[in-house]
Amino acid sequence: KYLMSEIKPTARQSEIVVQEFADEILIYDLAANKAFSLNETSAAVWKFCDGKNTVSEIAEKMSVNQKEIVTDDLLWLALERLRTEGLIEDEVEI
Repeated sequence: KYLMSEIKPTARQSEIVVQEFADEILIYDLAANKAFSLNETSAAVWKFCDGKNTVSEIAEKMSVNQKEIVTDDLLWLALERLRTEGLIEDEVEI
């Protein structure tokens, strides 16, 4: 069993096309033939999901980058949305 604090989410990299803009990321899922627009917060979460950062570490890094506190709860909400859309590898059920 995984402890929630030990989960290291990984952003999906296969069969997608990523276009970055100033404050959002557009992701086109080639397999599902769907496009997603990630706002600044979701885009930052997705970028930090490298399989090395824990959820708490991602929250800390985002807090530093955005110069405001990013809570684990906000992060879990964003992760759940990304996972539901198939943009997070599904090794661990969030």
